[in-house]
Amino acid sequence: MLAELLGPLIRSRRLQAGQGWEALPRPLDDPSVQIGGADPERVLLFGSGPAAGWGVTTHDRGLPGHLARRRAQHTGRGCEVDVIAVPILPIGGAATAVRDARLWRYDVIAVTWGLSDALALTPVAEWGRTMAGLLAFLHSSSGPTSRIIVAGIQPVRSVPLFDARWAVLPERHVGRLNTATRGLCAGLPRVTYVDPPPLPRAGPGPTVAPAVYEDWARTVSDAIAS
Repeated sequence: MLAELLGPLIRSRRLQAGQGWEALPRPLDDPSVQIGGADPERVLLFGSGPAAGWGVTTHDRGLPGHLARRRAQHTGRGCEVDVIAVPILPIGGAATAVRDARLWRYDVIAVTWGLSDALALTPVAEWGRTMAGLLAFLHSSSGPTSRIIVAGIQPVRSVPLFDARWAVLPERHVGRLNTATRGLCAGLPRVTYVDPPPLPRAGPGPTVAPAVYEDWARTVSDAIAS
C-alpha cells in the first residue's frame, strides 16, 4: 500500500535525479580488458550498475580492469574480462542483451543487475520470475564447467544522486529483491550468489569510483575463488 501511494513521487524524483547520470563520465573504449599470461581465464561481466563504469573513463579503471588484475594475481594465469554493460535497464531486458554473447566461451559469468528495478519498486514476484528465467538461460547457454556469479544489488543510497529521503523505500526494496535472488541461486548448480560489498555512501564519481570498483572486484573474485 505504501509503495502504491509513494510510487508516483518516487518515479518523479528518480527521473529528476537520473538526469544527473548524463553528466558522469563512462567508458567509451573497447569493452574488454586483458592481462597477459598463460592459459587465460575468460570472464564475462554482464549487467548494469557497477558493470557500466559510471565515474571512470576507461574499463581498465572500472570493475573489468580491477577484476582482471585481481583474478590474474590470484590464479597466476592471464585473464580476459569482456563487458556487456547496459547502464539503465530493468531486468526484463537482461536476457535479450546477452542472448548473442556465445556464453559457452567463458569460464565465469559475473552478473550485476537490479538497481533500476529497486528504484522502480519492481514487485518481488515479477523480479523472481524474470531472474529465474535469466538464470535458466545463463545456465543452459554456458559451458558445463562455467561458473555464474550473481552479485546482489548495491544500496540505493550509496549512489549520491539517489541519497535522499525519497529513496528510503527503494533502499528497503533492495533487501527484498536480494533475498529472492539468493533463494533462486541456492537451488542451481554452478551458480553462486554474493552480497554486494559494504559500499561507502559515496557512489561513482571521478575521484572515488576506482576504489569502489576495487571493492566490487574483490567481492566477485573471492566468490569465484571459493
